Amino acid sequence: MTKHLPQKRQTYTEKQRFIVYVLWLHGATEATVGKVAGLREKQVAGIIARSEYTNRSAMTVEQRAAYLRELAAIR
Repeated sequence: MTKHLPQKRQTYTEKQRFIVYVLWLHGATEATVGKVAGLREKQVAGIIARSEYTNRSAMTVEQRAAYLRELAAIR
């Protein structure tokens, strides 16, 4: 009988998350973001889903620009 261990949640580096956020706000697809960040599409989707940038299509251009300025200031 094998014992099932709970899976450990994947942790991403700050650099990976930053790349995902910036490219996502610029309008890149999950596939493109994944190639640049070295992640799979599902991983990119998970990072985005847990961020404040989830609903990109509902954001105005000004909102996206403000988020990008905020990220640039953090960088």
